[in-house]
Amino acid sequence: MKKSLYFAIFMNFAFFTPIFATTMCAINDSVAVILDPTIAGTAGNTLDSTLGTWYATFPYGKIYGISACIDTNWGKSIGGYVETLTDTNGNRMQGNEKLGQYCWCKLTHPVASRWVYFSNSASQGGNCADWCLSKCGERSMKTQSLRVGLFGSVQQ
Repeated sequence: MKKSLYFAIFMNFAFFTPIFATTMCAINDSVAVILDPTIAGTAGNTLDSTLGTWYATFPYGKIYGISACIDTNWGKSIGGYVETLTDTNGNRMQGNEKLGQYCWCKLTHPVASRWVYFSNSASQGGNCADWCLSKCGERSMKTQSLRVGLFGSVQQ
């Protein structure tokens, strides 16, 4: 499948503070999906903890993704992303890892994103994998900075 991405960047100067939002049109064969981080989700998310997959529903359709818990946030704050996710030993992550307390999310459909940092799960009782999986879906709908990271790091 041939994938093309078109980016439009908008700047909003409210109260003299710049706010950057990235709107993308992901074209996958004959289907176009607008990925707009300013639009929140409209319905609950569903996850599969066995496969480590999640999805979230938006007015323009569903997005799907995976999550991973590793032993570092690589100095990133929410929405920050890395090209390739590795743990501190250099092991490359593929998704559904349960190796630490730092939660990372990644879009897999309709387009693939880079790995985006979400949060430290230390205060969540030690079960990062299930918590992270749930939060990637839920917070992709509710937290604009996570959507900006996911939608703004789409790979071509």
